[in-house]
Amino acid sequence: MKVAEARLLHEGWADHSAIAEWRAESAKQIEEVVAKVQREPAPDPYKEDWCALASKHLSETHEES
Repeated sequence: MKVAEARLLHEGWADHSAIAEWRAESAKQIEEVVAKVQREPAPDPYKEDWCALASKHLSETHEES
């Protein structure tokens, strides 16, 4: 982040106030998302159909239907 900020300042693409505003907006969005996720119910492993691998065909225990 510091390198990106330095580049923005060096190139004149942003000033310190714009970067501070972006930081504040980013922090606000992160806090909103964290609060939303914390309100969601936890997944039920007995109801969820999941696989530890991205592709089910890679699982040794996966049976073809």
